[in-house]
Amino acid sequence: VSFLAGIISSLSLCSLSYIPVIVGYIKASGTGLRKNILYTLAYSLGISVIFVVLGLAINTISNIFIMFSKILYIFLAIVLLLVSLSTLKLSI
Repeated sequence: VSFLAGIISSLSLCSLSYIPVIVGYIKASGTGLRKNILYTLAYSLGISVIFVVLGLAINTISNIFIMFSKILYIFLAIVLLLVSLSTLKLSI
């Protein structure tokens, strides 16, 4: 199901606008079919690696926020309080 969702999401308008650029680059840079296929595979692998790394990074960051959520809420409350006092020209 996730794989199918990924295929469908790659057909979004944001992704479709890059297709002419990619096709033009691959067609202009490669002289033979073998070289064009190699460039296409390298591009696809590069995009896949970028998305996997970004997904892992976001997952890790969200897990850290979940682990420290109570401390984070207290810290953000203090920051918000200090900023609001600063806006009112009051200080502690």
